[in-house]
Amino acid sequence: MRIIQSFWSDPTDIKCGFYDTKYHLMSWTLSSLTLSKYYGSIELFSNLFGCEILIDKLNLPYKVGSLSLEAFRKENKFPIWTLSKLYVYAQQTAPFIHIDGDIYIFKDILSQFANESLIAQNEDNSFYCYECAVNDILSNNLKSIPQGIINGASFNGSNMGIVGGTDVNFYHLLYNRVCSFLNENQGQITDFNFDLNHLSTFLEQGYSLILAKELEKDIRYLFKTPATKDMPLKLQNFYSERIKSPYVHLMGSKCNYLVCEQLAQRLRLDYPEHYNRVLDVTTFLNRLFVGYEQPSKLRLVNDEMFRTKEIMLGFNFVGVMNLNRSDLNDLIVSLAEIPEILEDVISFEERRLDFFKKIATDPRLVENLLLFEENANDLSHLNWQDVKSSGVRFVLTDQDSIIESEWNWSEENEFRNSCLKPKENLVIPPSYFKTSLILFFNNPIIIKELVHDPLGIILTDLLLKPMTILDIYTNLSEIYGIDTENIDGIIEERIRFLLYNFVIRIAKNNEPE
Repeated sequence: MRIIQSFWSDPTDIKCGFYDTKYHLMSWTLSSLTLSKYYGSIELFSNLFGCEILIDKLNLPYKVGSLSLEAFRKENKFPIWTLSKLYVYAQQTAPFIHIDGDIYIFKDILSQFANESLIAQNEDNSFYCYECAVNDILSNNLKSIPQGIINGASFNGSNMGIVGGTDVNFYHLLYNRVCSFLNENQGQITDFNFDLNHLSTFLEQGYSLILAKELEKDIRYLFKTPATKDMPLKLQNFYSERIKSPYVHLMGSKCNYLVCEQLAQRLRLDYPEHYNRVLDVTTFLNRLFVGYEQPSKLRLVNDEMFRTKEIMLGFNFVGVMNLNRSDLNDLIVSLAEIPEILEDVISFEERRLDFFKKIATDPRLVENLLLFEENANDLSHLNWQDVKSSGVRFVLTDQDSIIESEWNWSEENEFRNSCLKPKENLVIPPSYFKTSLILFFNNPIIIKELVHDPLGIILTDLLLKPMTILDIYTNLSEIYGIDTENIDGIIEERIRFLLYNFVIRIAKNNEPE
């Protein structure tokens, strides 16, 4: 069974949708290493720059399948990013399985497809990207519109994170059909009348499903249940046991800092030498190409009291945004009466700052966290029943990392389900919130805030002292009246998530209860 991958980035666009360049390189590293563990050497279809980075510098287990993307990328006149992938599919003359570079496999799940004519990850039903592309195609009166669209607008597609099979002629025809469509509508498409990202996705994944139906060919899917816009497949789970979640595909989460850090953690734990090599290569690229590393799209706040200042603005305090922390404290102390919400936000930010200072002045804490990370990693190989019966005890990693408040002060980040801004709390009544400060081991260390839901609040309350999983279940049932049997999977996922993100850790053998 031939496993192939394709890489065509150049120095001007190597982030490729990832939060940061290093995560893009980490993704290719983890993808190739996990694939080669089960399927041997992987064929790489790339350009010269891709081979230099992935093979020469990162030393990944590839053999060069072709360098034809070098010429193709120079000659291609269409701004359709999936055309490079379609071109690689069309080059194949023998059965193959193509795997995207943001997919990681932790057991052999592909051998079952060795003799299938056509394969793909899953069917996408009624996705917005297909709907947008189809509407653009129909509204611009293009030529050679696929019959499947004319007969009835198709908003479905085949997710081609994995794709291939024995019927290589299908992919030759697919590429030729897409090229014919693009050539006949070149003027309108190159004039940027379209959302090119949606069109690119449709021409690969939507068109492939339309063509398969036209030719009455069945596609064998890795996941039999279709994904929908309301129920997408959740494949970005690095923290569940590998037996249950042996397939991870980042897809649209590549720009999510949390997901990227979980990717980095997995690479650091499983392949530490390769992890360090990625960091070295990223540094090399940064030096070689000026302006190569672009700032993140997320707002990184340097002012540790920005929430307090925004609330004070809401009470008509003029000029507070330019005050340093000392002057701000003097102003607050001088107030005859401090509103409850202002006291709450000040307490939150001071607790956060105190924890950061603790981390900065105690290097042993970071060393301990890395040790806890390794211990927790051992559990990722165990199924949940084995974890339950192991007698392993869990406890909060650091009680100082927990902040209780009457309003939600967490910064907008990957953990947030909303984009609430601090000043919006001025019109919200007080309640109860518990926030964990999550560490990310970058240089410098970054802290993000995770606001707990009711289950998270209960778990962090219980784990103020060491407990086994069976102890946790007993308390959830007897104290809180929770039917643990019905939500066993939810409890497992939450505990693994908290463990993976250092909110809780494995307790030491001699740690008192």
